[in-house]
Amino acid sequence: MFKLLTRIAFVSFFSLFTTSLFAITKNDVKVIRVIDGDTFIISDNLNHIRMANIDAPEKKQTYGYQSYLVLKDKLEGRVVTLDILSKDKYGRLISNVYINGESINEYMVSKGAAWVYKYYCKDERLYALEYKSKINKIGLWASDKPLPPWIYRSQNK
Repeated sequence: MFKLLTRIAFVSFFSLFTTSLFAITKNDVKVIRVIDGDTFIISDNLNHIRMANIDAPEKKQTYGYQSYLVLKDKLEGRVVTLDILSKDKYGRLISNVYINGESINEYMVSKGAAWVYKYYCKDERLYALEYKSKINKIGLWASDKPLPPWIYRSQNK
C-alpha cells in the first residue's frame, strides 16, 4: 500500500511539474540575437527560442537570408512576451512570440518569411495567412517553386 501511495504521489508531482513547466508565459524578455527566421536568443538565461508552428528557410536556402532579416528587423533588441509550449530535442523552448499583443509567428507567415510547420500546427489562422501570402506571391512565395525547409534539410544532411 505504501509503494502505491508513493507512486501516486510521484506521478502527481511529476505531472504538475511538467504541466507548469510548459504552460509558462514569460513577459518582458529581451531578444539579444536572432539566429535565423524562426530561432533567437533571449536575455533570460540566454535561452534559445524556437518559434512554434512555423518553419523558416535555412540561411543558405533560397530566401533564407531574407527570412532571417525579417525576423531580425522585427525582434532584435526588442522586448517580447513568450507563450512557452514545450522544449525540443535540442533544448530550445518552443514558443509563440508576441510584441504588444501582435503574434510574431503569424507575422512571419503573413510576410512570406516562413512556412506553416504542418507536422505540428493546428492553428487555422496560420494556414489562412500562408494561403494569402501564397496567392499574393509575398516573400518566399514569389519564387516559382519554393522548397520547404524540412525537405531542404533532408536533402542537405
